[in-house]
Amino acid sequence: MIEKTNIQKNSAKLKKMRFIATGLLLLMTAIYIIFKRFEETNYLCSCIVAFSEASMIGALADWFAVVALFRYPLGLKWIPHVAIIPNNKDRIGSSISDFVVTNFFTEDIIKSKLENIELTDEFISYLHQNREKIIDRAVTAFPDILSYLFEDLKLESFIKDNINKTLENQKLYPLLGRFLEVLVSSGHHRPIIKELLVCIHNYVEDNRTETLAFIGSLNKTLALPVVGDIVYRNILKILLKQIESIENNSDSDINSLLTYSLPKLVNKLKTSETLIEKGEILKGEILESELYQGYLTHVLNELKNSLVSYGENEENKLRDKVGEFFDFLMTKALNADDLKDKFDLFLKKLIIKVVVKYKAEIRNLINDTINNWEGKDMANKLEAQVGADLQYIRINGTVIGGLAGLAIHLITTVF
Repeated sequence: MIEKTNIQKNSAKLKKMRFIATGLLLLMTAIYIIFKRFEETNYLCSCIVAFSEASMIGALADWFAVVALFRYPLGLKWIPHVAIIPNNKDRIGSSISDFVVTNFFTEDIIKSKLENIELTDEFISYLHQNREKIIDRAVTAFPDILSYLFEDLKLESFIKDNINKTLENQKLYPLLGRFLEVLVSSGHHRPIIKELLVCIHNYVEDNRTETLAFIGSLNKTLALPVVGDIVYRNILKILLKQIESIENNSDSDINSLLTYSLPKLVNKLKTSETLIEKGEILKGEILESELYQGYLTHVLNELKNSLVSYGENEENKLRDKVGEFFDFLMTKALNADDLKDKFDLFLKKLIIKVVVKYKAEIRNLINDTINNWEGKDMANKLEAQVGADLQYIRINGTVIGGLAGLAIHLITTVF
């Protein structure tokens, strides 16, 4: 829209200046015709004729010079070295691109221009002025952003690979040992052991025959009808007693056993090479199992679907969250002078580096763009930009030519 308006303004200005320059030529022609008949009778008239005649010559010569830049004057193609711009389009394009890159895209020039500009402040000011637009666009583009992250950037594969890599680099049993160490030191292992004892108690209570058979495999005497029954009931009593005491009595047998055995287990998990090797085998089987991979995929899909659903159904909440995050970043940026200075320096270095690195591409862009234009189109574009100013050459040629002709006439007649 802005470019179209500028073209219209330039075209209107060009027409106006053409009208003035051509009108001046016609005026000199009319004056010449009128005063030519009185040339011999009056010295003043001869001076006017000399002025107007030279003005016409100067106007026509400069009209030819200006027109010859952009097209063939009067369509005459046999005149040498005319329609200069259309006929030399590629050479002119190469010269323009070299001139622009050499004189505008050097490290020193860009550095001097950026020296007194606070890029960070300008950037933050722009963000503040367009806060609502930025938030609206972020909220509107949220589903597309998620789609881009998960599909185009393959975020799901990236997360999977990083989780698997992290787990591969972590020894399973030493990790389990550290976990048990924290669990024991905090006392949170007791509810777990209690539930385990409850399960054992329920199994023994519900499976008397299997329990007695197991006792008999240890010692046949313990499995005799009377003795076995006594042993069985005592096992249930012992289990029940330990269940009731594990959380309330730190001195109970079960707690004493745990206090003695768990630290040793933790130490073995953390230091035993045999156990660690077995743990790595187990970990490898887990990571390669379909169950683990399916569960990981399921979790990531649920995460993606939850985010998409949140963006679609909770637009106002999402807008508030984005707004809060935006304000948080802006507050941090405004209050962190060191950060602003570092970011400003980073931006300037980045701009200089990018411009210097890609100045050859900028040259090629300008050159290729001009080369793709038709010669006539290029001439029209340039004429629209500078044609109005070139009409002053015609006006000056008319005036200067007239004054030169008058001077020659005066010198001739006097000497």
